[in-house]
Amino acid sequence: MISFPRSPASAWTWTRVLFGSALLLEWLPRAAHLEELYSSESVIVYRPPFSITDTVIWSPRTAWIIWSVLTLSLVLLIAGRFVRLALGIFLATSLSLMLFETLHLKAYDRLAFWQTLALCFAPWSAKGEDAERRGGAARYMLLATYVALYVGTGFSKVRAGEGWIMGDALSYHFVALGVGGLPIGVFLSGIPWVMTGLAWFTVGFECLFPVAIWFRRTSGWILLAGIVFHVGILLTMSVGAFSLISIAPYPVLAHPDVWRRFEGRVEAVRAWIMRRVRPAAA
Repeated sequence: MISFPRSPASAWTWTRVLFGSALLLEWLPRAAHLEELYSSESVIVYRPPFSITDTVIWSPRTAWIIWSVLTLSLVLLIAGRFVRLALGIFLATSLSLMLFETLHLKAYDRLAFWQTLALCFAPWSAKGEDAERRGGAARYMLLATYVALYVGTGFSKVRAGEGWIMGDALSYHFVALGVGGLPIGVFLSGIPWVMTGLAWFTVGFECLFPVAIWFRRTSGWILLAGIVFHVGILLTMSVGAFSLISIAPYPVLAHPDVWRRFEGRVEAVRAWIMRRVRPAAA
C-alpha cells in the first residue's frame, strides 16, 4: 500500500555523512585545477542563463579562499556541527565557483544543488520521534527530485528507441572521450549481449523507480537496484563522484520500515563480529 511516512533520525545521520563525504571526494580533486577552472587564470566567458562573469571575475587567490571555505563547510557537515549553516555555506560557495564558468556545471553538480536545498529543511537538531515528525518536507523534496531525475532519464531513453534498447548507446558511452574509457567499461562495450542486458536493466530501473519508491514492499528492492546501477556507473564510466552523490540520500528515500530492518541487520552483523573479536582478543 502506498504511504507517506517520515524517516527516522538515524536515516538522516547516514545521509548527512554519506552526502558530505561524497561531496568532499568530488571537490578535493578539483583543487588540482582550481585556478584554471574558476579564476582569471583561464577564464572562459560563457553566456548561459546564469553567469556571474559579466559582473565579477575571481582572482586565483579569491578562488582558493572560496574553495577553502567550501571544503570547511563539508567537514562541518560530516562532523554534524552547525549542519544547516554548513549546507548554506556549501550552497553559496559552490554556486559562486560553478556559475563562474558554467561549462563545468555538470549533471551531478546540478543534482547536488537540489539535494542540498532539500537537506536545508531536514530535522538536524531534532532527536528520535521528533525528527520523524519534522522531517517530512525534506524527505519529499528529495523524493520529488529523484522521481523527476529518473523519469527524465528513463523515458528519454525509451523515446530514443532501438539505440538505447539494444545497448548501442550505452556501449558508446563506455568508450566516449570524457565520460568513458575505464578498463571495465571498454571491455564490456565489446560484448553485445552484455550491453543489451545492461541497457534493459538501466531503462527498467529508471522507469520503475518513480512508482516503486512509494510502496513499502518495493522501495527497498528499487533502491537496491539503484545501488547496483550507480556502482556499475562508478566502475565503468569516468563521471567523478556522481554515483556516490546519487546514492547518499538513499537512507532517507527508503521506507522507514525498510530502513529499520536494514539497521537491525547491520546491528546483528556488528554484534556477531564483536562476539568473534572479543574471544580472540582475550
